[in-house]
Amino acid sequence: DEFGFEVRYPVAWKEGEFLVQGSGFTQDFEDDSRQYSFSLSVTGNYSQVTTKSYDNLYEYLSLPYTVKTISIDGQEAIQPLPRAGSEHVNSAMFFSKDSRFIYTIMLTTNNVTEVNIETGKILFDQILSTFRFVEPVDTTDWQTYRNAKYRFEIWYPKEFEVSVDGPTKYSSDRLNFRIIDT
Repeated sequence: DEFGFEVRYPVAWKEGEFLVQGSGFTQDFEDDSRQYSFSLSVTGNYSQVTTKSYDNLYEYLSLPYTVKTISIDGQEAIQPLPRAGSEHVNSAMFFSKDSRFIYTIMLTTNNVTEVNIETGKILFDQILSTFRFVEPVDTTDWQTYRNAKYRFEIWYPKEFEVSVDGPTKYSSDRLNFRIIDT
């Protein structure tokens, strides 16, 4: 919720390492064959040198040259990779809408062939096209349903009803759970 986004990646890919670092995190994903790996990083927009926010991504990366610019959910992003010598890596960087965070999305082709590099580029573009900033939902007046037997809880709007059935004579270990807009 703090970072306010959603992104989709191929359903068969597995979540890898999740690393919390400073004011952000990195989440890795990879396909079963480990041919492609995908990384999403979020870090605070803060320079330890100047103790100020970065004004632009070129300053953040210390890039002396211009790179490709694209749009990701209405935000201007730069694509520092691929470039000569790094054709197997695709990356995009952009600020959050409030400029508090810097997002980096990267896809690496591990088994480097011309066909795999092109497929990696297509996968990268597809993943980028799913990125969306989401507004946080105010849940302060929501109710909580708790189920001790199945050890879970879920929050729901106070104007909704919870309907729980189960277990039944056909299924002793199943719980049917519905939240209904009244």
